[in-house]
Amino acid sequence: MIRNGSTMSLKTVVVLGGAYGGARAAQLIAAGLPDGWRIVLIDRNSCVPPPRVADVYILPRLAVLAGHKQSITRTPSLSWAGAPSAFVQFATDLAAVLPGKPVTLLHSRTWLLPRFDSEMHTGIFQAMESANINVLGERLDLVSSTSGHSTVRTTTGRIIHADLILLCTGQRPNTELLQSLDSRTVNTNTALAQVLRTMQLALEDVLAAALAQIALQNESAPPAEEGAELLDEEEEEEEASTPYPHIFAIRDAANAFGAIPAGHNVYYQVELAARNVLQLVRGKTDEPLERYTPGPSGMKVLLGLSPLL
Repeated sequence: MIRNGSTMSLKTVVVLGGAYGGARAAQLIAAGLPDGWRIVLIDRNSCVPPPRVADVYILPRLAVLAGHKQSITRTPSLSWAGAPSAFVQFATDLAAVLPGKPVTLLHSRTWLLPRFDSEMHTGIFQAMESANINVLGERLDLVSSTSGHSTVRTTTGRIIHADLILLCTGQRPNTELLQSLDSRTVNTNTALAQVLRTMQLALEDVLAAALAQIALQNESAPPAEEGAELLDEEEEEEEASTPYPHIFAIRDAANAFGAIPAGHNVYYQVELAARNVLQLVRGKTDEPLERYTPGPSGMKVLLGLSPLL
């Protein structure tokens, strides 16, 4: 968006990534930018899908699955490692479409979808049990292949044979740019960007120190009077600051206080981050930025072709 004057004299807001969150953020920020500012959206694809058009994201996945349909149908036995929600649905769909095919789900935890309550785990486990899907709460150790037959070894020493193995252990966020800027902004284990509740980029050690300080204050505080509250996790960031107040991170790239990277959470993160960006652009430094608190985790999971949990 270019308004009055030469592009050389304009200040710029850059949005990296043009998927659901990035495209929506660019829309919101562009609508509120004052004169003298422009917005640039950068994406690796030549065509950026419009926000809220789910078919754009679904069609490529359907094309990939269609390409694997014949090999899956011909395979005598299947095994896959990892149990995110999409592959819980995939496993139960497969059991419904191809009943009798041996399927083993290798999951590192004894609890399926551990971010949710026990009812979610119980419902999924019972559905898989009734579909004769073998669920193992063990971690993958080694994968080897001999004569077209694959062997999976778990950390307990168990050996599982399967003709086709699918690795569904997830992806790492593309935060290498932030890592090269300042390694303290990225969690070394998860590759997620550290953020304040304003969704501004933060330093991992600063957040940890602030949280430790609040915990110490709570331990040494006198008994609270009725109606009073001790400092909680949100309040610790009131004293935390960041050397990068002009950089924001949302969605899959952000360590967003336990929020699952689902569309409804992304919606609120985008809306809040865009308003905070515009507040900084307008120079309203005397007003506090909005703070993000994720809502309760929620998800619909299809278990086979019709049951819904």
